[in-house]
Amino acid sequence: MEAPPNPLRPYYNIPRDIPAPTNTTTSLPTRSSFPSLPVSASPSYFDDATADWNVSETLTSWAQTGLLKYTIHSVSQPFENACLLLQVRVATGKEKKKKIFVPELDDEFSQESEDETKNIWDDSKSDSDSDTPYFSDQLPTRSKKSSTTPSKPRRLPTTPSGYVVPPTTDDTLSPPHHLTLPPSPGIISVIRSTYDREGLLGIWKSNNATFLYTLLFETIQPYTSSLLSALVGLPEYDLSTIADADAPLVAVGTIVASFAITSLVLAPLDIARIKLILTPINSKGRGLWPTLKSLPSGFICPPSLILPTTLHAISTSLFSYATPVLSKRYLGVPMNSLLDFASTNLQVLFEMPAETILRRGQVDASKPERTVVPVGRYAGMLGTVWALGKEEGGVSGLYRGWRMVMWRNGLELVAGMLGGGDMEEF
Repeated sequence: MEAPPNPLRPYYNIPRDIPAPTNTTTSLPTRSSFPSLPVSASPSYFDDATADWNVSETLTSWAQTGLLKYTIHSVSQPFENACLLLQVRVATGKEKKKKIFVPELDDEFSQESEDETKNIWDDSKSDSDSDTPYFSDQLPTRSKKSSTTPSKPRRLPTTPSGYVVPPTTDDTLSPPHHLTLPPSPGIISVIRSTYDREGLLGIWKSNNATFLYTLLFETIQPYTSSLLSALVGLPEYDLSTIADADAPLVAVGTIVASFAITSLVLAPLDIARIKLILTPINSKGRGLWPTLKSLPSGFICPPSLILPTTLHAISTSLFSYATPVLSKRYLGVPMNSLLDFASTNLQVLFEMPAETILRRGQVDASKPERTVVPVGRYAGMLGTVWALGKEEGGVSGLYRGWRMVMWRNGLELVAGMLGGGDMEEF
């Protein structure tokens, strides 16, 4: 028996395989008549909760990473400060312990003065025997020894202002705020002397300023590299993918240029933190902001430091990014820990002289009133190299603190071979 037609739909034929509805009256569908939605398709409340959870997890991860970076940075800061003091400190060759404020006269001239002093107080001879008669025709003759012309006093090291530089080995001649260092100081001896003079705060001077500089550099440099890559029409590359670039030399050039631009932008902050490390802990106005405002060049890089800053940035980045390209493209050798260790040590030969020249130029540009060590003069790039070679003990003056750099490179090699990652990422 067929069901009667629906009065609202008289021309609709109900299929025979579907049973006719028992109630011909229409009703609006209820919520229970819909199938239950899965959790992923439920309303936006769950999406918001998931988003909140992701943000919280991201912030926690950032906080943990930042704390780890700050801890590792704080551990290395005393060694970085000691290396900086060695680089800017003036060295007087062998640095013998002597009172340099009293010129050393010729030996014969000194012996003659000593003999004359003894004769004044010598009463063993009578005046009649020792004096020449007043009305005698015989003229007094001067001894041959006394006719010798005294030699010139030995030249002493001086500061650019003309003051004699006292050696740090003599406490009676050094200013009270200078560190007491041995004739050939090292990293450990500088840290020990800083602790004895200024305590724990002196060891970690400029810790927060240096950490801020590192964070800003790591933030600005990638964006600068991306902008330069877009200008030359290249995709972005990092240290792990630059060897596969279509134009590897151009890619290396853009990354190195981004390092140089970032260094020039952050040059005032770098100069300020160097000044904080070099000035005594009890100096007035040692905050980062007052130090930045006291710089003669203001908030821009001084013109005299544009070339040293650029060369230092190139020396610290060129070998790191060019080594993967050379090893894979031209040598056919995949990058490994040993090859990276050799490249890093080769980089030290160019990086440390450039860094020493830059640090002395930064001290000269910051014009500190007092320093914890006597500062060597800055005479431009070539002039500073000549001064370090001729006046401060030879080529070794360009590589002060190299042992610490070698130890750091060795630790990075061990970390890479053990699979612990690269320490430079911290």
